[in-house]
Amino acid sequence: MSVRLAQISDLHLPLWPSRWRQQDYYLKRLAGWLNMRWLLRSANFRLAARVTHALVRDIQLRRPDAVVLCGDVACLGFEEEFAAATRLLRPLLENFPGVAVPGNHDHYVADSVNRGGFEQHFALWQRGVRLEGATYPFALPLNNLALVAVNSARPSTWPWDTRGEVGAHQLKRLQDLLACPVVHNRRCVLITHYPLLLADGRPETRWRRLVDAEALAEVLARHLVAAWLHGHRHHPYSHPPDLHRSFALLCCGSATQRRVWSYLELEWQEHHVAVRRRCYWLATDEFVEVDETVIQLAEGL
Repeated sequence: MSVRLAQISDLHLPLWPSRWRQQDYYLKRLAGWLNMRWLLRSANFRLAARVTHALVRDIQLRRPDAVVLCGDVACLGFEEEFAAATRLLRPLLENFPGVAVPGNHDHYVADSVNRGGFEQHFALWQRGVRLEGATYPFALPLNNLALVAVNSARPSTWPWDTRGEVGAHQLKRLQDLLACPVVHNRRCVLITHYPLLLADGRPETRWRRLVDAEALAEVLARHLVAAWLHGHRHHPYSHPPDLHRSFALLCCGSATQRRVWSYLELEWQEHHVAVRRRCYWLATDEFVEVDETVIQLAEGL
């Protein structure tokens, strides 16, 4: 039985509130606002809301079995941003099963995490099997797949520090979750915001990396996870399994960045996954398929 997923990420909707409260002012948030309002990102995401409308229409027409959101719907981690994003995405949230994990721009500062705005507004895509009552990780059984959501984002103080971390406690819960029969007896697909490798196969750069990526990769290999789905990097790419890594890596890129405008449709078959990249065409205000790659999965997965 095949299963089709729509994998989206990094919408970066510039929908922050016009008036800030005193407690909203963080050095990192101010630097981020300058970048999104006046520097390069202001041009890159000027059409983000319009493209999101087209994205929602396209996914509705394609009717996948589920939607995977790999984070960064927001720019500055305001609850108002999450509320606005869920209004745009409501046709998907209410009509398709899904899994959503936060990105570093969603868990941008400590206040973003403490308020739990991302988790509250995306509650419909935060349902699944959990252990010990913890928010993360959780798993959504979907036919013969198990979509396993891990939070790899953490707030930071300095504008240049966008590192992520899963953490020892979440890694331990993840191992236990992957061993649960309802998860273990299905093909497991990991969902995070942060990647393991860049498009050229090198590790992520120092200030943008997932600090415990190798520890997470060891857990995935031990439990025969089939693939790691992520965002964070705005240009899409993929890596098939190899001799050193038994799972595939799939980055969907940014759905709304100018001249990238990309999301992935993943069709899982018994021995492979068909990766179809769909991109926004500005002239007709629609998403179209631009290429397809077939990735063979490791034997036994």
